Amino acid sequence: MVNFLVEFLSTPTIVMGIVALIGLVAMRNSPSTVITGTLKTILGFLVLSAGSNVICGALANFNTMFNAAFGISGVVPEDNSLVAAVQTVLGFETPMIMLFSFVINVILARITPFKYIFLTGHMMFSFAGTMAIVLDQLGIRGWTAVAIGSVIQGVCMVIFPAIAQPFVRKVLETDEVAFGFWGSSLVCLCGWFGKLAGKKDRDKEKDTWESVNVPEGIGFLKDMSVLMSIVMVAVFLVTALLAGGETMAQVSGGTNVVLFAIIQGLTFVAGVLVLLQGVRMFLGEIVPAFKGISEKLVPGARPALDIPIFYAAGPVATTALVKQK
Repeated sequence: MVNFLVEFLSTPTIVMGIVALIGLVAMRNSPSTVITGTLKTILGFLVLSAGSNVICGALANFNTMFNAAFGISGVVPEDNSLVAAVQTVLGFETPMIMLFSFVINVILARITPFKYIFLTGHMMFSFAGTMAIVLDQLGIRGWTAVAIGSVIQGVCMVIFPAIAQPFVRKVLETDEVAFGFWGSSLVCLCGWFGKLAGKKDRDKEKDTWESVNVPEGIGFLKDMSVLMSIVMVAVFLVTALLAGGETMAQVSGGTNVVLFAIIQGLTFVAGVLVLLQGVRMFLGEIVPAFKGISEKLVPGARPALDIPIFYAAGPVATTALVKQK
């Protein structure tokens, strides 16, 4: 029985479902909503894991091709791919760091002047995955890695929004929301350079490039899946052509090289889309649950949210839409 409980509570999918359950109950949702939210959290995490496996399968073939083509070991610098790879070997540490870092975030928001609750879920997840792999490379795994990673991430979850808040306040003209993103130091650097290069009497509409016109012919590049497909197919195709016939015959199992490269590039993108769907499904329930917990414990805290909070301040600048004459 004890072994069962230990294994039960060591399963990340189950633990995140329990957290969602607690948060949804704390928000006094109906039984139907609680059951739905809990199950969607668990299913989203499982879909996320399935996407991870698809991505890793495509990357395994790509690594073989890349090594043969260029004689070096390459990596794909994409955060979703990183977390996907981490999940296959550190599936315990990553979600546990994410969970306990939020607990630390709430505690710090409660006892310090930094009243920020970090609710950008996918950023929390990617940071947790990064911490898990960094600590693993240092020889630290299990609950020790969870403890260290949770403290570091939990502190960052209040510090980073605080760093960016003066600029957020100026752009959004409100102090009710914060920026939940790990690029706050870059925001501050750009804001500092902006003060040096900007003009005090400049039209605010011009500041965000609201008058820019973008050709409709390249509007398809705004779709992340389309743009990623074009890039990854090109990368896989060039690598396959340079890898040599012997390597490609081994990797593709006799399939036409060009066709194999195209399918593998698109398979990678499909894996990312499955992963993101799982992330959306998972976070769509877990973030409101986190918010429900934090609202009970830290009244008046500012939610730290993702980049879309700035869209209304400069819709053309952020989406590159064409103004209709």
